[in-house]
Amino acid sequence: MVRIDDLSVAYPGGGGIDHVTLTVGTGETCSIIGPSGCGKTTLLHCLAGLIPPTSGSFHLGTDGRARVGLVQQRDALFPWLTVEQNVDLGLRAVGRQRDDHVRRLMDSLDIDPLRRAYPGNLSGGERQRVAIARTLASHPEVLLLDEPSSALDAFTRESLQDLLLALQQEYRFTCLSVTHHIEEALFLAQRVAVMGRGHIATTVENPLYPDPDARTHQRFYALAVDLRRQLGEVMPRG
Repeated sequence: MVRIDDLSVAYPGGGGIDHVTLTVGTGETCSIIGPSGCGKTTLLHCLAGLIPPTSGSFHLGTDGRARVGLVQQRDALFPWLTVEQNVDLGLRAVGRQRDDHVRRLMDSLDIDPLRRAYPGNLSGGERQRVAIARTLASHPEVLLLDEPSSALDAFTRESLQDLLLALQQEYRFTCLSVTHHIEEALFLAQRVAVMGRGHIATTVENPLYPDPDARTHQRFYALAVDLRRQLGEVMPRG
């Protein structure tokens, strides 16, 4: 689970968060949408331990010590390592050896045939799948997604979304993701939080999650229209 209590991170130039409170239950999923600079990435980086909070607190897992995996906008693969070696870095981080979990993971992500390839020879979608495999190899209980599909074309983005949905259903990790794409936020989460100027303005339940065919339903786009309206209410003016 993820429990955030009155959390703030102050940045003089903007992009901080201001008294954010949010709970994501064990095995649940939540997406955060909001305009650029509203603090979405700051929140994830704080939860990942990359930046300290100014005030407030957060707890990951029931004991506050859950394993956390972060997938960022840029895949950050090491170009001199093969796909297999990049994935193994996730194992080394937790002192594990390659096992059936990793083999199944690479197979479900369709990167096992690429295991001896180098990142420079992969497409953007393939690279991002390798980055996801590297993160999930460490068996995270909480997965943080920072716009993992932002650099992909529309078709590849939807394929990655389908894959992330399937992985969450298989491995049941708690997932908190941030995105600029309203449809992605709806497809990947049972609850969507709308963020503006460092705080969460409102949350919306998604009754269609986790339907892999959600995009074919008229109600999906009705929910997207409502979220777009609420997002417009927190957009900066002027």
